Amino acid sequence: MTFSGTYTPAPGMTRHDVYTTIRADHVRQLPSHIQSTHYQVTYFSLERNQLT
Repeated sequence: MTFSGTYTPAPGMTRHDVYTTIRADHVRQLPSHIQSTHYQVTYFSLERNQLT
């Protein structure tokens, strides 16, 4: 599966905090039979959402 989008972290959040929050949110969106399956994240990118 592929997920993409934007996320605005709360002040003081670390990169790891953001990763675990986003990952947990996506797991909750999966059907229950997939939630119990072990899976791996193969790529995670966190960058500012601006062009300048």
